[in-house]
Amino acid sequence: MPLQSSWDQIIQSSQFRFLHKPKAAQKRPSSTSFFCFATMKFSSSILFAASLFVANLGATFGHGVQMLTCISPAGGLRVFIEHWHEHTAPAISPGDTIQIQKNTETSVPTAYTGTVFNVPETSLGYLCKGNAIPMHIASCGSKADTYNDWGWFDFPSVDCNAPSDTYTIEQGNTVVFREDCSHLYPQTFSISGICDAATGRIGGDPHIQTWDKKWYDFHGQCDLVFLENEEFNDGQGMDIHVRTTARYQYSYIEAAALRIGDDVLQVSSHGNYFLNAIGQASMPATLGGHNVTYSVDDNKKHTFVTHLGDGRNVVIQTFKDWVNVKLDAADMKNYGNSKGLLGEFPTGDWVGRDNSIFTNANEFGQEWQVRDTDAKLFAVNREPQFPQKCVMPDPKSAARRLGESIAKATAERVCDHWAADEKDLCVFDVMASGDLEHAAAGAF
Repeated sequence: MPLQSSWDQIIQSSQFRFLHKPKAAQKRPSSTSFFCFATMKFSSSILFAASLFVANLGATFGHGVQMLTCISPAGGLRVFIEHWHEHTAPAISPGDTIQIQKNTETSVPTAYTGTVFNVPETSLGYLCKGNAIPMHIASCGSKADTYNDWGWFDFPSVDCNAPSDTYTIEQGNTVVFREDCSHLYPQTFSISGICDAATGRIGGDPHIQTWDKKWYDFHGQCDLVFLENEEFNDGQGMDIHVRTTARYQYSYIEAAALRIGDDVLQVSSHGNYFLNAIGQASMPATLGGHNVTYSVDDNKKHTFVTHLGDGRNVVIQTFKDWVNVKLDAADMKNYGNSKGLLGEFPTGDWVGRDNSIFTNANEFGQEWQVRDTDAKLFAVNREPQFPQKCVMPDPKSAARRLGESIAKATAERVCDHWAADEKDLCVFDVMASGDLEHAAAGAF
């Protein structure tokens, strides 16, 4: 069947909106900063599958076993295809291609953009914008996640509000990427501009990235409101609290708690967690009706992803005893009235509880200490509790600690693979903790 003949049926049959797309008539306020990411729509068709099955009857076997997607660092669509093999050395070569059609043009064989070997899917975030964990599209049963060898293919983004481009991955052309099951291909993606999606995160010796991509630190020991979002999901509500702990004159996040509706997920050091007060509850699970998935890498990195739809996620990740939190693809509809350590959406301005503006990071951090009027998310209280203030470290002692730990040159070397705007944060964390593995774990 020709690819274009059932185009309208295919687009309507099974559609996944990767990020929120603003209405065409909507205009951005000139005084507000927005961020331009990509919108991806995912669709597949039984009609295509049937035609491609006939085309591939002559194929004896295939080793393509899984497909993932994310936004590339350049802002376009990146598609990962996992290659399953029974060899001691990876076997992906430049001659291994997939068949791709763009819009209504003739489909063409396309070589991969890059490859990576022996990397679990939960650790591929360093190849994605904002270190986001790739989204699962399709897989072929138990062979997926066996050897973790990947080829990836890049599709460019378009300008914000420009007409979308549509790509269909029809099939793998060689045994390396040819599907090992009947449903890996075809997959169709529609990519268009988006101008109101943002990422916010906190991690390390706590480093906080506000909605406008600016970083600041707050080293006080206490419980903090990372996000207060009463209007999330048409009034369902969302709160995220983090608990910081001082050690050797530096601090880190030892626990984070996420509330959606009436459900609470608390994640602590080394991947320990409670779901509605039940320790190590069965996973996957739901939180306020949203799916929660859990994965572990080398028993050191534990990742909990709450999937909110439209590509929006809340990711809580632990590495050893450090906890990180990240919000992906936040939009104006769901986060427009949020407050907390992330600042005002989407400007990132340090707005206090009474809408006053702060200019000092320590004062702003103290402002968002959890109070008795806030939701209670952690199962057990720990000092200090409001009205006691957050305990701040002694700057002179902290400087001595840095000087006595890992040399700066060594920290810079092991942090060299981090993004340019995050490398200094990595260097500080490695020197403060005296643990080189915090760099090897990769940026959150």
